[in-house]
Amino acid sequence: MLNPVTLRSILPDDESLVERLWQLYRHDLSEFRGSLPDDEGLFTRGRLPTYRTDPNSSGYLICRGGRPVGFAFVSGVEIQPLRIAEFFVVRAVRRSGVGRLAARQLLTRHPGAWEIPFQEENPGAARFWRRLAVEVCPKGHREERRAVPGKPHIPADTWLLLDDVEVPDDGEPRRVDDDLLRRLRTEQARALLDDADPHLAVMLACDLLVAGVDGDAVVALASESARTLPAHEANRRLAAVTDELGLPEPDLPTAVALVAADTCERILDRSIAAEVGTHGLYVVGYEGSPLHDLLPTVAALAAHLEDDLGGRADDDLRARLAALAQTILARLTPGNQE
Repeated sequence: MLNPVTLRSILPDDESLVERLWQLYRHDLSEFRGSLPDDEGLFTRGRLPTYRTDPNSSGYLICRGGRPVGFAFVSGVEIQPLRIAEFFVVRAVRRSGVGRLAARQLLTRHPGAWEIPFQEENPGAARFWRRLAVEVCPKGHREERRAVPGKPHIPADTWLLLDDVEVPDDGEPRRVDDDLLRRLRTEQARALLDDADPHLAVMLACDLLVAGVDGDAVVALASESARTLPAHEANRRLAAVTDELGLPEPDLPTAVALVAADTCERILDRSIAAEVGTHGLYVVGYEGSPLHDLLPTVAALAAHLEDDLGGRADDDLRARLAALAQTILARLTPGNQE
């Protein structure tokens, strides 16, 4: 991955850092338990101080690309069963595979039987932990409902009991066929240019699932509705997918070439309307684009479409657009670059 996910033990010098992350964690939980900050605007520290001194507990920072994005506290390291006491990742990296990778590393670091409690009223956590349990317990796991000690007014927690944990080795990123890889690189390029198409992004994720590529980020994108997914969110989700699959990020000229070639192919096979294709070719105008000299031609064609034709392409514009698309594809053919 471009930004590897790692665990490192919490050190004494990390106290202030963990305190700040803890406030974000407690804020998130307040949605489900109705807890409020104190008069100084701070949430309770809860069991945080005890984790630092309890020899039966271990704490870890979850880092992505070397930057802290969460934490995990484990109890039962000396007297099992092991238990996920606290687990948190910041919202910016959720549904991107970071939490899954961190949890798998945690289970690998502490072999043995595990207990994982969570609240059913937190649907994200419930889905996350149940899916992880299925992944690491091929022989099955058990569930129990347990009352929260001393808090009869709070709904009982769900506990996952994992007796035979087998964390599979992910190995190399899952391979995809050439067509999917081409589409994946093209949509990655659109996201890099902040121009992701939500429909194309969601359909790509669905096709990846069919091909057996079922990482957290892929599943999250495939579950979205293309009609309601904002373009900026599609950009973010696509970046999470390519990061999860370990796909290197292209440079700007390569990204422009990928998107321009895909747009031209769609123009020529008429899978997109001429009006859409005309404006789509503005991609050649990015600074550093190998096709930047064609921007005046694209701009003139777009002006003719809007100013002279009222935004509705005629046969002459379609012919000129097709000729331009063929020129661009020829320019992008290896050996033909000027």
